[in-house]
Amino acid sequence: MRIGTIRTRWQQQGLGNPRAGTKRMAHHHVEQILTSPRLVGYRTYHGEILLGEDGEPVKGNWERINTLEEWEAVCAAVAERKQKHPGKSLARKYLLSGIARCGLCKTKIRGQNNSRWEPGSNKSSHLVSLR
Repeated sequence: MRIGTIRTRWQQQGLGNPRAGTKRMAHHHVEQILTSPRLVGYRTYHGEILLGEDGEPVKGNWERINTLEEWEAVCAAVAERKQKHPGKSLARKYLLSGIARCGLCKTKIRGQNNSRWEPGSNKSSHLVSLR
């Protein structure tokens, strides 16, 4: 299942806490939640698993949500997705998206690909739309 699908389902159920002024959770926040070692009961510090003197992960005193096998499978799936395009962000980035606002209605302006664009046409390959 894709991270975006999970994010949408969580929002429909009222889960998650989007940043003030936004309507949905950020993709990377959902990814961080799903790959958190705390889900399998490991204690962490700044996202890193704490190791005991014996070199084994330190376990917390809370109920685990996932088994170790489930968590490792999720982490592997997320890592595999990132390996398809190493060093390249999969998110589209457009200058001033979400920052620039319409001069008339003050709605946030964002960019997106023009799916109807054809090579050789005089139309732009990108569109500007209002949120």
